[in-house]
Amino acid sequence: MDGLFRIILLLAIVPVFALLVKIFLPSIKGLVGELLVRYTLKSSLPASYYTLFNDVTLETSRGTSQIDHIVVSTYGIFVIETKHLSGWIFGSENGEQWTRTFYRSKIRFQNPLRQNHAHIKALQELLGLDYPKFHSLVVFTGSAEFRTPMPVNVTMLGGLLPFIQVRTEPLLDYDEVASITQMIRTRRLTPSRAILVARITSLKARERTVTRVIAQAKCFARHAVTTMIAIKAATGVVIMAALLFVASQALKNVGDIFDPSQVAEASARSEQSPFLQNAPPPSINLPAVAEQAPVLLSNTRTHLEQVRLDQQAAARKMERDERLAWESSLMCGYSTESKRCACYEPKGNRVSMDFASCRALADKNGGLASR
Repeated sequence: MDGLFRIILLLAIVPVFALLVKIFLPSIKGLVGELLVRYTLKSSLPASYYTLFNDVTLETSRGTSQIDHIVVSTYGIFVIETKHLSGWIFGSENGEQWTRTFYRSKIRFQNPLRQNHAHIKALQELLGLDYPKFHSLVVFTGSAEFRTPMPVNVTMLGGLLPFIQVRTEPLLDYDEVASITQMIRTRRLTPSRAILVARITSLKARERTVTRVIAQAKCFARHAVTTMIAIKAATGVVIMAALLFVASQALKNVGDIFDPSQVAEASARSEQSPFLQNAPPPSINLPAVAEQAPVLLSNTRTHLEQVRLDQQAAARKMERDERLAWESSLMCGYSTESKRCACYEPKGNRVSMDFASCRALADKNGGLASR
């Protein structure tokens, strides 16, 4: 009885632990990604030119909007959405949802570009600025890997700083930057008693949910143990019946084989069969086989050569497709005045390339150009 109770308790604890991990793990991962982006921005952007805001919550006419990072400068307002994910990422710029594939699991999530578009709309409502004054950027941290071509404003952590630093065209003057900075500081929501009460209410609701799940898990465990015992008993009965049936059939077949009357009757029927009496002796036309052998060998060699050529063509096509995909993933920018050009991989690594090739990739991929 104690062993059965332990099994039931274990079966009840496992789903509860899985539920707790499912509830709190996304929040922990999101916090890790935001901290990485925050440290990168704070340690690399000079405070005299860029003003950084982290975890900004604004109240709008449609409710509240939570923005991961805002960078205010004379070169525009950078609105940054952070995603800390692992696995393969599939998505398009205008798609409603993107997909993350991790081993055999597929999880759909909201298009972060659309999510960041809503953040920019909230800032427009607050600041009264035109949309071209904003720069939308989505940064993936972790071990995520893009499996579809992404727009230039979707990048890994290594492409965060190049995206900001390559934009050097003034969009705001210093007075506007100071006014925007002061407006964000005064209008962002700060923790208050109302927010604290709302969080406590949410935690109590989660606690009630966890308690209900635990009760359901215990009931499920009891039913699972009862069902398992019944299934094992029924399986044993079916296996015993099948073994008895197979044994009886085997004994019957053995008796038929060693029955002398049936053996004699079968031998007599074979001797009296007209098909066996009138059947001609078998013959093999060896010359004909010898004549056809070279043709078969020639056809085999031709088929093998064709297979080898197809494999070589497929390898060349795969190499060409990989080269095109790699070139499409590069983010390039150039200046015709200084004849300088730079290309970066999604992970932030700079690629050495001559000016003409770099400029061609920038024009092809929709990169940045300074005339």
